[in-house]
Amino acid sequence: MIQDSLALRLQKIIERCSRDRRLYGAVVKTLMYTVEFEDKLAKRSKRQGNAALNRILSGPWDNDLNELEEVRAIPVNEFLSYLQRNSPLLVAFETVLGELLYVVDRGCAKIAIARERGMKKVPVEVYSPPYRIPRGGDFSVKRIDSNWVSIVGGTPPEVVLPVKREETDVILSLLELRGLKTSAR
Repeated sequence: MIQDSLALRLQKIIERCSRDRRLYGAVVKTLMYTVEFEDKLAKRSKRQGNAALNRILSGPWDNDLNELEEVRAIPVNEFLSYLQRNSPLLVAFETVLGELLYVVDRGCAKIAIARERGMKKVPVEVYSPPYRIPRGGDFSVKRIDSNWVSIVGGTPPEVVLPVKREETDVILSLLELRGLKTSAR
């Protein structure tokens, strides 16, 4: 039952981030904050594969706003082969759900258009190995004001993120998905 609740919360996070660039940035920083120091130093390679869109966290676009329209202009019948040749680059994080959560490092527009076109899986390039679930630790999330939260317990010891009051649940859900104990203050 707890895993069903987390899976549903994950879907809501993915949907919210696909519409809100600022929230996406805060979510990515939260995830990177849960990576242990030795994982950050580990040598990573890239591997080709396929990933389910319902496990890919992406913002609504990349830095170039024209890129979204360029990708949208690719004919539907050519889109899959385009993605195979020009795969989005993802970073993978282990979750307590037993599945990976992917974060787009490059190619948000490609993911956005794949969702728009109703695809379920897409060809991707992924940094490997995935960032492991942290080995414990207690994290606390403290509201600084209506637009900022402080998270204590990761690497570095504290990080301040632009998160609106109604989005604090997103940060708590992400920390729980990474297997961490949290408390909100």
